[in-house]
Amino acid sequence: MLDKQTRAFSFVIGEAALRPIAGAEAHKRQLQRLLEVGERRNVTIQVLTFEGAHPGLFGPFVLLETPEHEHLVYEEGQITGVLSADPTKISVISQRHAVILRQALSPEESVRYIRNLLEEL
Repeated sequence: MLDKQTRAFSFVIGEAALRPIAGAEAHKRQLQRLLEVGERRNVTIQVLTFEGAHPGLFGPFVLLETPEHEHLVYEEGQITGVLSADPTKISVISQRHAVILRQALSPEESVRYIRNLLEEL
């Protein structure tokens, strides 16, 4: 259980973001860092594979909760980003997030997936 001062972080990373763009050594360090951070008790990392359509294809978003328990959503586009406290928008994005979590690999499967990518380098 997390104490009141510890923040919980949950990340769903699309498979495309785990593919190399730079050199193999830099990519290896990035994957190792993901595994290292994912070992923290307040961090969950899941991988969303290319298999099928999912609500994340509409664009990236971040769900946030402030220390006062206010819920916000941040949506990012190529030109601008928007932070919103609109309950309807937060509800829609929260529902999309729930679908994405169900479609993503479990945290344990995600660790195996990232380790396999590392072994391929």
